[in-house]
Amino acid sequence: MAMVVAAGSVMQLAANSPMEAVAMQTLAMIFELFEYRTYLQGKTHVDKWMDRAKYASNLVLRRVRGNSAVAPASTAVQSEEAAQTAATASASVGARRDAVKLLTSLVVAMGIMEGAASAMTLGLFLMVPIQPSEVGEEPESTNRLLLLWFITFVFEVMVSEGSLAYLSQKWSRMFGESHFGDVVEVMKSETFSKKNQLVIGIVTICMVTYMHKVMIEALCPTPWNDTGKGLMSFSACCSEDGTPCDQYIDKDW
Repeated sequence: MAMVVAAGSVMQLAANSPMEAVAMQTLAMIFELFEYRTYLQGKTHVDKWMDRAKYASNLVLRRVRGNSAVAPASTAVQSEEAAQTAATASASVGARRDAVKLLTSLVVAMGIMEGAASAMTLGLFLMVPIQPSEVGEEPESTNRLLLLWFITFVFEVMVSEGSLAYLSQKWSRMFGESHFGDVVEVMKSETFSKKNQLVIGIVTICMVTYMHKVMIEALCPTPWNDTGKGLMSFSACCSEDGTPCDQYIDKDW
């Protein structure tokens, strides 16, 4: 998960224009909010689709039974079924509460990873001359990098995480803690003690550093155009499938 977050932060700073960065962040924010909302309900996407399939199956069964003559169950059978239903509901409430807490913690951890990955990637682009979107070009200017990073900060932190913290508190009070997680309460709990935060930090740093290594290995060192000496940037590589290498091979260096 941290590797995916790191890859996203690299793609953001490698955008060809601020408008492209805004478009990417808008789509990512929409999908992210829907994903987080599912987790805050104590469900994964698989659970959500299984619930929908179960609902559709029960709806079909009710309609089939409604069209057929079925003898009513006896009072003893009805009482036994009601007792079993109550016991199952009681057990499911406890399991649901644990699932909500666990997946809400996942949402908080993902938010921490996103912020750390974004800051580390910005630091890498500022310290190392990188141009991953163009072949043989100079690295991005500092002002452009800061603008792209600011777009990321607005969409991922101010809008996405801020609205999520507010809405999770509101929905948790409205539907109950066993049905909807509260991001703020989980951050204050022992789940995110200093020890656990340290573990999340170490994992994030390791995975983000690994993704940065993979990115740089996929780039080509480019010398200065005027002299053909010295490192101008780590830029995208020419290839037969993409930008031809002929225009670079013919230079008198």
